[in-house]
Amino acid sequence: MCVVACFECVLCYSKTDLPMAMPANLTSNCLLDVAPVLCCVFLTCLCVCGGGGGLFPSLMFRLQIEADHIVVAVGIRPNTDLAQGARLELDERRGGYLVNSELEARSNVWVAGDASCFYDANLGRRRVEHHDHAVVSGRLAGENMAGQQKTYMHQSMFWSDLGPEVGYEAIGVCDSTLPTVAVWAKATAKDTPAAAAASAEGDNAMRSETEEQASAPKENEAPKPKKSKKSKKAKKAEEEQSAAPAPASVKEVELVNQEEKTPDPESFGKGVVFYMREKKVVGILLWNVFNRMPVARKVIADAEDHEDLTELAKHFNLHE
Repeated sequence: MCVVACFECVLCYSKTDLPMAMPANLTSNCLLDVAPVLCCVFLTCLCVCGGGGGLFPSLMFRLQIEADHIVVAVGIRPNTDLAQGARLELDERRGGYLVNSELEARSNVWVAGDASCFYDANLGRRRVEHHDHAVVSGRLAGENMAGQQKTYMHQSMFWSDLGPEVGYEAIGVCDSTLPTVAVWAKATAKDTPAAAAASAEGDNAMRSETEEQASAPKENEAPKPKKSKKSKKAKKAEEEQSAAPAPASVKEVELVNQEEKTPDPESFGKGVVFYMREKKVVGILLWNVFNRMPVARKVIADAEDHEDLTELAKHFNLHE
């Protein structure tokens, strides 16, 4: 995807932003309506001229705009030049060096970061292009070189702040071709990247963690309630309460076909998108929901079947 950016304008050579990761409904109805940018698709930048303190991209159809800065996202391709000489196996479909769950390509050879195609015990074989993954996998590969024999279990995250009002964090297999279910709520003034960064809880300055940090409970994470015996009357009251309809501010949208129109954009200020394989959650995208990544990691690590995703979404405190 090639992106040319100038004052409040983004030119994308794709149908939507992040087309491989986000459902089409999210990018077309939430991102484009909320983010303070103008998006124009399928406009190829032919050349760029400079002069007078500005930049002037020449586009298709003889269009020209003035820009202060230009950012070109050219994608990433792993450097596998060593494979043939070192007789290392490559993953033909995903790219990268084929390694096991200890990040070992062969005896006494380890590969980490974007160049490794590793086996994830929960989600299958993957190759991940995240800063978080590079930091944590590199550290673990070094520890295994020293004889630790640790299994790579970390679920890395990727994130982006699309402006002061819109941001997302995601984890797991976020593939737009998968069936998705989303639970949405109206956002408040504190549900922005700027507010999250300013808060004492915000860890947006460095969104990478060690496995110990990722699994450690956060101060704002509610502990699990202890199970206790309940009377028949209490159980009946709980069943009646769970059968009651969800609050009006919550909207659950099934995005299986990716083509449904969405209603009022204000109702989609923040939310949780679940990426599904049958009844298991394999990916989670948090839209304007911050500091809940430990919860998302636990959902994927548990690998449980989920019948009611609206109930699961309550763990992300959408109504706080």
